[in-house]
Amino acid sequence: MIKDFIIPLNKDELLTSHAGQYSVEKIISLGMIPKALEASRNTLQADGASFILTCFDTFFAVLVHGNKIELQFALISFRRIFKGIQILVTDMEKIFDQGKEIEEKERPKFLCINKMLAYLLSQFICHINDQISKNSSNIQNPRKKNAKSDEEDKWNDERQKVLELIYRWLQLPLQKIWKPSIVEDSFVTVLSQICYNVIEHCKDIKQKHTRQTIFEILGILIKKYNHAIICVVRIVQLVKLCDTLPAYIAPGIVHMDAECGCNGLLKQVIKEIDQTEPTEAESRNISTFLENIATLKPDIMLPIMGDILEYLEHEYYIMRNCAIGIIGTVVPTVLTNEDLTPEQKEQRDEYLNSLFDHIMDCNSYVRSKVLHVWQNLSHEGAIPLAIQGKLLSACISRLQDKSANVRKQALQLLRTLLQSNPFAAKLEEIEFSKSVEREKIKLKELQTLFASNSARGDSERLELWNTLLPDINKAIKKIIESHNENREDGKETTNDDIDPNSAFEKIRQLMLNGEVFDAVSYLWIICTKLQETPKIENLSSEAKRECLLTFLLKIFMESEDRITKENISPKKKKQKEEITAQKRLINYLENSLEFATKLKNAIPLVEALLFSTTSSDAIEACSLLGIACQFGVTGATASVNKALFQVLHNDQSVRRNVATVYKQIYLNSNESQKSTRQRAIICVKSLINLVKKLQPGQSSSLEELIKLWYNDKEISEETLQVLWEIFSMKLPDTTPIESRAALILIMMIGQTESGIIVENLDVLVKIGLGPRAKNDLLLARDTCRTLQTIKQENQNIEAAPIRYPNNHSMFQEIITLLKDNFYNLKENGYISFATDAINVVYKLANQPHHLIKNFLLDIYKTEQFTVENDKSIVISSIVLSKLLHIVGHIAIREMVHLDIEIYRELKRRNNIRDLKKNKDLNKDNTKRNVSISSISSCNRSVRAKEILQEDNGEDALEGAADDTDAEFINTALESEIVTGNGLLTKFMPIVSHVCQHPEKYGNENLQAAATLALCKMMTVSSVFCETYLQLLVTILERSPYSGIRANVLIGLSDLTTRFPNQVEPWTKHIYGRLRDEDKHVRSTCVRVLSNLIMREMVRVKGQVSELALCIIDEDIQIQQDTKYFFKELSQRGYALYNVIPDILSRLSDPQVNLSESHFQQILGYILSLVQHKKQTDTIIEKICARFKLATTERQWCDLSYCLSILQFSVKSVRRLIESLPLLKEKIHHKQVLKTLQGIIEQTKKKSDTKSVCLELEEKIKELLEGSENIETNDNILMPPPTTLLQQKSRTGTQKDSDEDENHSDTDLDPQPVTKRILTSRKTRKKIRIYKDNSDSSSESDNEDREQKVTPSKSSTRLKSNRKVMNSTPTTQSPLPKRNKPSKTVEHSTKTSVRTPRQMTVRASTRLSHL
Repeated sequence: MIKDFIIPLNKDELLTSHAGQYSVEKIISLGMIPKALEASRNTLQADGASFILTCFDTFFAVLVHGNKIELQFALISFRRIFKGIQILVTDMEKIFDQGKEIEEKERPKFLCINKMLAYLLSQFICHINDQISKNSSNIQNPRKKNAKSDEEDKWNDERQKVLELIYRWLQLPLQKIWKPSIVEDSFVTVLSQICYNVIEHCKDIKQKHTRQTIFEILGILIKKYNHAIICVVRIVQLVKLCDTLPAYIAPGIVHMDAECGCNGLLKQVIKEIDQTEPTEAESRNISTFLENIATLKPDIMLPIMGDILEYLEHEYYIMRNCAIGIIGTVVPTVLTNEDLTPEQKEQRDEYLNSLFDHIMDCNSYVRSKVLHVWQNLSHEGAIPLAIQGKLLSACISRLQDKSANVRKQALQLLRTLLQSNPFAAKLEEIEFSKSVEREKIKLKELQTLFASNSARGDSERLELWNTLLPDINKAIKKIIESHNENREDGKETTNDDIDPNSAFEKIRQLMLNGEVFDAVSYLWIICTKLQETPKIENLSSEAKRECLLTFLLKIFMESEDRITKENISPKKKKQKEEITAQKRLINYLENSLEFATKLKNAIPLVEALLFSTTSSDAIEACSLLGIACQFGVTGATASVNKALFQVLHNDQSVRRNVATVYKQIYLNSNESQKSTRQRAIICVKSLINLVKKLQPGQSSSLEELIKLWYNDKEISEETLQVLWEIFSMKLPDTTPIESRAALILIMMIGQTESGIIVENLDVLVKIGLGPRAKNDLLLARDTCRTLQTIKQENQNIEAAPIRYPNNHSMFQEIITLLKDNFYNLKENGYISFATDAINVVYKLANQPHHLIKNFLLDIYKTEQFTVENDKSIVISSIVLSKLLHIVGHIAIREMVHLDIEIYRELKRRNNIRDLKKNKDLNKDNTKRNVSISSISSCNRSVRAKEILQEDNGEDALEGAADDTDAEFINTALESEIVTGNGLLTKFMPIVSHVCQHPEKYGNENLQAAATLALCKMMTVSSVFCETYLQLLVTILERSPYSGIRANVLIGLSDLTTRFPNQVEPWTKHIYGRLRDEDKHVRSTCVRVLSNLIMREMVRVKGQVSELALCIIDEDIQIQQDTKYFFKELSQRGYALYNVIPDILSRLSDPQVNLSESHFQQILGYILSLVQHKKQTDTIIEKICARFKLATTERQWCDLSYCLSILQFSVKSVRRLIESLPLLKEKIHHKQVLKTLQGIIEQTKKKSDTKSVCLELEEKIKELLEGSENIETNDNILMPPPTTLLQQKSRTGTQKDSDEDENHSDTDLDPQPVTKRILTSRKTRKKIRIYKDNSDSSSESDNEDREQKVTPSKSSTRLKSNRKVMNSTPTTQSPLPKRNKPSKTVEHSTKTSVRTPRQMTVRASTRLSHL
């Protein structure tokens, strides 16, 4: 008899026997399992599927032993069961396919077999899945994250076959086996358990077929076996379980709903999800699950959209993003058809309104998601026209969002809205405005025509009335006001001359003709004359207005012309259609105008983002402006022009994006049907227009842009050819301005490829310096700039730099232009041309000195520039200004030519000689080696030593040659340019005379030119500089022109770099300009001093408090520059720390009379830059010590404020406790006590400071109560700020400096202006100045650290010469030689002369453009 098999919930239930139920009597031991499994194979072959009735205990024993048994035995058992199920399914298919029924006596047997096999199959699959996953994770290849073992691949194949077999199994009418015909839930559960277990372990994207089979099985279980409730619960559990499963389960849900007929399954899943509150991780999985379903089948989401919308109020932003993403998927795919029902339109509008609500969501990720969804909707054309304006306004409001990602999405949405706008290809506000006005006038004419022929009460009359209403109100107001002013009494009203019907029709016709004022005036006359009308004169103004308005409306709507009434019907329909079409057109134009206006208003915000520090902002803003420019948005073109500055951005992506945007605007022609030449001409015309619109400072940006385009081969040869044709004006209709713009473009291309200029040199000289240049010096100037792009570098050292003979046509033309236009008073571009012309001469001429000398002599021969007996020079100020500018610029160019070009040429020639010597030496060595090959090893070693000595001697000779070259150049600079018999010596009296007598030469431009020339000439020679330095400072102090004072500051900056010893005594005058009345001078002074201090050319002490006062300057830019300086100074070790005591001492002085708010603003910013804890501790000590010197309550308050803004640590509080006795006499002051209490409250918040804060509180109480009498040590007081160092002898200076280091407690790391070290011109390596910025071991002793200078042993040239502290600047010494050894270094400490090496180019560029 077959016992009934009850599928157990756990294995132990089968070990308990019950009457009539199957149970396992004994568990087979581990050792007997292989033999038992072998016996089961024989039984399977003999009995087929019935083998399980006798072998169940064997397989159950394998399950019970579990992990104790090897996996291969579990696999053998699984294969036996799989084979048994195959036989069973085949047998049952034969029975049911033939239409037979299972016999009643066989039914219990089949039922038991089915349940046993289903139970064992489920258990073994779950067991093997777990074991293989465990083994796979243990032996997985670390180099291949998703690598699989052969065992796992084989198991996946077997598992797929089992799933397909289960699908066949469930297709059978299994309910016929049960009686009654209902399949047990336990049977369905064990089979479904297989599916859920496989899904959990099936995380490979390649196992798509396996997952599809599983969902087919689950669909059958739901459809035929009522498994829906359990399936929903398990699916939700799996979705929440693993991050990778939601993306795989979503297609299965869609498949079951669409293919398996499981309607409503998704709704049940949503209900199950809503039963519990998911965690944040679970919310992320649920969001992925739902969004994947919406993407796969959007229409399946419509029935549950009500539940989805509730997620918009969810706590986690992930769920809100989920709802927003689903809306963004459903609306364009399901709710964007033309034939939507009213209910669907209402549903769509509800969803879109939900998106609008969350544009202002509190979470930036949600805001970003909403904007991204709107962007997709715009791409799909799913945004109704009615809400385009509203969306545009909302998007613009997000351009100032604090989140960079939101701003990025807002910019992208704006760009998408613009590209897919339904209005027009050109969104010009002015054109739309004109079109609206024009069409409204046309509509009014149509309405008037229709209303004139319309019947009483027609709707078109009312519409026309609404159109005329503003004019009607104005006319009524004017009539009433005029009547009140000119009221006439005593007139009787009569109606003898007026027919009301004709009068009313006349009023209506006047209104139809647009004569509103006449109509109202006539109505007023009627009202005053007709007796039937009320006494309108006696009414109030408001009553009069209401009365007249009512009469007019009644007349306009009810009056009728009977003559035309019969003739209106045929034309009425056509006129109405025209009016309707005109209204649609006006509505379209008004929407277009609104869209264009809002875009125009957004351009300034986008432009601000263009210069954002965030790269994504700059990239997206530039892309949007480029598209807006192409669509003709008002203001976009000007903003795109400003975007050109971004070509110099630090981020390469920003630079490349700007190049791409400009390429789309200026290079890419949409007219592809035109020829290559036509496209090139269009491209060149666009580039010329770009050049014309360049703003100041954009030339370098455009040059970089052209360089990017040329390197990317965006500029074709045809384009270059057109540029040359336009420059030479061979292209028809070319203007001189376009010709010059083409030349500028050629010059920019020449910066990248100078060969273009060299190949076309004759054309350039003939056109640019020919007849046209005589009347257009700007063309000549740009030609000279183009010539300067010729590169002189040559890889071959033996080849000389590219230079042309002095008799070359280019130099002859340049000199001719300089001479011919020198006395021309009307030519404004002469100075600019002269600057570049002189540059060309010095760069390309073979002997520029002779050319310039002859030019100057020709000018000087006129004898109009001679200064005799202190008389004024009788000549035009314009001509004199030209001369002074030329002289100054020649001085700079002479210095650059000698120091760079001549020195480089001397070095090149020396190198060539060295190479020849080395070649000759190698030949001699080769011959010598052949001749002495038989000599003994001893002799060979002696000879090698001799050769080595010869080589050392050659190195010494080489250094001597370099030293000779350097000395030659230094001598030339000192005595052959501006002094002695130098080139410019004859012009020096003119320069000095103009500078010394501003009352005689009052022209500002002339004074500026003379001052600038003086500065440039002083840069050349130290002797000349020292001679005229007092005059230059006098000009700085007394010149009434702010531009001249600013120029002198820049000149002094260069002179400080060049000759620091000479300028150092005059530094206080530079600081004095920080209080100049002109903000431009103050701004220049701040930048000059910041630059000098950061380059260690000026001592950071003394008057640095004057710089600190600039933090509160009225000019915002000066404030920003000063703050930036102190920020940079704080990053230089102890530099800022060292000057804080001086600043505090100076600003707290009552004589300064600084307001308390300004003091707090300055010290609040400076002290906030101190981040080093040891510096903070020492500053606390110094502030407390200064309390002892404070004499006023205001000083106490200021010092208390300084303490309050410092960050206190445990160590800081202890320092404060130790220094507290210094505050004994001031601690009773309210502000001081309040500060200490505030420090305690703030510091107590830290976990490690509570105990020390209690100690501080007790110490304060003791001082307040006077319980202790603490004697303070006066030795720890901080001395007053040091004064400027006096000039002393070298010995005395060293001694005093040592004493200062021993006694100063304000310098932890002094930064004096150090001397420059003689560096090798050959090696061009800088000598580093090593500073020891580490803190001392004792925190109370702050000793100055000395700078350690490592001199070069092979110094070959005076690289730079910085100021030596306490040296005598007025003492003149012989010029130092270049390439001096260490003795030269010592000698230069007395009086150093800086030769123009590092600052030469800088001085020439800065001074030439002042």
